[in-house]
Amino acid sequence: RCERGGAGPAPGPAPAPPIAVVPAAAPNGAAPAGAATEAAASPPVKTLLEEFQRACSRPVIQEALVKLRAKGGVALQLGLTPLMNRAWSEVATALGLGQTWKLQQVFDAVKGQA
Repeated sequence: RCERGGAGPAPGPAPAPPIAVVPAAAPNGAAPAGAATEAAASPPVKTLLEEFQRACSRPVIQEALVKLRAKGGVALQLGLTPLMNRAWSEVATALGLGQTWKLQQVFDAVKGQA
């Protein structure tokens, strides 16, 4: 048994910091004040979701989804996440967020707004 001087259980990993939801660009197209990195600035959550929905509605994504549904079962389960990530990658690029912004950050931003 290892004694730790009554310090209690070892602390777990620190939780990830919340995503700041700020405008991606000022009206003049300049970066918002205080945006040090492209990952720090993000459009409002509603914009992220609308653009993601638009990307998922594209014919190439819908065709891939139909193929996954036809295969069904495990193929659908395993193929859905990469397909969603592919659609998100297009959104991140279009919004100027770069490849550092991942789909999970969108999920976290939505949870933060709830």
